[in-house]
Amino acid sequence: GSFYTVLLAVFFLTATVANVISPPATVSLLFPVVFSIQTTNINYHVEKALGVLMIAASCSVVSPYSYQTNIIIMEIGGYHAKDFVMLGLPLVLLTGLLTCTLAMWVVWGDGKDSYLS
Repeated sequence: GSFYTVLLAVFFLTATVANVISPPATVSLLFPVVFSIQTTNINYHVEKALGVLMIAASCSVVSPYSYQTNIIIMEIGGYHAKDFVMLGLPLVLLTGLLTCTLAMWVVWGDGKDSYLS
């Protein structure tokens, strides 16, 4: 597939895992996987993928149990788990598309991994 597809897969896999376990644990788990993909694809730019990984790990807004402050807000505000899904899922989808699009064409280097050569 294309590099954009790889970025989307990295984003949504990371965002999904970050909603099940903590964001730091997600990055620790997926960093070696994302970093090692560069050896299999010549068009893969690791800086862009790691930037997407970083942003995606912070998207732990779909589950009230994925982050400590989500639990506090749920209890104090009287929210339910479905409220997090209803508001968090569209936010994660929008963030994913925007992050991958910007990473592909605007931010995180020029796509030349000179230190790998």
